[in-house]
Amino acid sequence: MTIPEDVAACLNGYLERCAPGRVVQFGPEGTLPSAWAERGYIQRLIQPDLDLDQDLAGCDQFDLALVLDAPKILSTIATRQLLARLRNYSAGAILTAFDIDSARQSECWSVAEFLGLGFRRVSEARQLNSHYWIYRYDIYDYKITPDWLNSRHWANPEQWDRRRW
Repeated sequence: MTIPEDVAACLNGYLERCAPGRVVQFGPEGTLPSAWAERGYIQRLIQPDLDLDQDLAGCDQFDLALVLDAPKILSTIATRQLLARLRNYSAGAILTAFDIDSARQSECWSVAEFLGLGFRRVSEARQLNSHYWIYRYDIYDYKITPDWLNSRHWANPEQWDRRRW
């Protein structure tokens, strides 16, 4: 079963921004569109006994990791570990697309899981006809820098060249 066309079109916009060798895709067998493999994106199958250390060994950090329908194959803990490992060590950005019905059917995944891992909902997902969650994580816009975190508040620049402390 492949992902619906409207979901693939939504994900295509993100995939086209990255170089083919810098994108890794994780999904159950038959989920990843063959057109994406032809573009040169690296594809890894999600299996119940997924070993991330072996799958990501010898790989540089990727620009984008795409994870499709992981809750269909993996438990909640394994899905969370996959996303956290990709987020912390292997990818600057992660894009997920999960079928809502299958994720809720096993009661193993919810929106709270995405939010707990620092993911944000993709705005284009609101216009989809398909019943999919599409969330993203990007290290560059993960946290908005607060106003107080700047040189005005931490280094007393008005005292520079006047005193030594």
